[in-house]
Amino acid sequence: FITTQDMTDDTLLRYVEAHLDTDTLVDMFAARIFFNAKDWPENNIRVWRNKNPDDPSGMDTRWRFTLVDMDWGMSLLDTTTENYSFFFVALSKNCVVSNILRALMQNEGFRERVLVRFYRVFTEVYDTDRMLAELQAMYDERKPLVELNAIRWPVYLKSEFTAEYWETEMKLLFTFVKDRQHLCLEQFYQYFKLNDNIMQEMIARVEGNPA
Repeated sequence: FITTQDMTDDTLLRYVEAHLDTDTLVDMFAARIFFNAKDWPENNIRVWRNKNPDDPSGMDTRWRFTLVDMDWGMSLLDTTTENYSFFFVALSKNCVVSNILRALMQNEGFRERVLVRFYRVFTEVYDTDRMLAELQAMYDERKPLVELNAIRWPVYLKSEFTAEYWETEMKLLFTFVKDRQHLCLEQFYQYFKLNDNIMQEMIARVEGNPA
């Protein structure tokens, strides 16, 4: 329906949004693009919904996207480092979710909502200092276990894992988190031909705040 109908028609867009939580679609794209999490968008797509309209939680019955299998990112591959831009691949693929988002973004109002959400996620949700703190806490928690594991399964027992290897991989993760936010924002601006002034004017239109 979405890819065969005129999504510039606000009535049709509202119909789509009555059945699909488009915010979850946009957030999925933002997360996968930020973390350069490949094996997507043609794979690893999951949707779910609450089937009970009278659910005590008050949740509606719209379909929602969810994140799964994010491990092919954050410098796991040479094409998933902090410098790599995933925008073109994510938004130009001929696959279900990319086709859906492109069709919806033909509606100018929806397009601006997407761009403002991307901006908020890239600049506020995936904040460098907060992510570095979380990663450091995970590193500190796991380091003694990694060292124990390396002792228990030493290299001469044909284990491919060493504490040194883990430290090398962790350095890649720290570099990614340290540099990714500002690089992703630059790539975002470049791909959509934006700048700070254009972005602030768009935020004012979408969120109703003065520019």
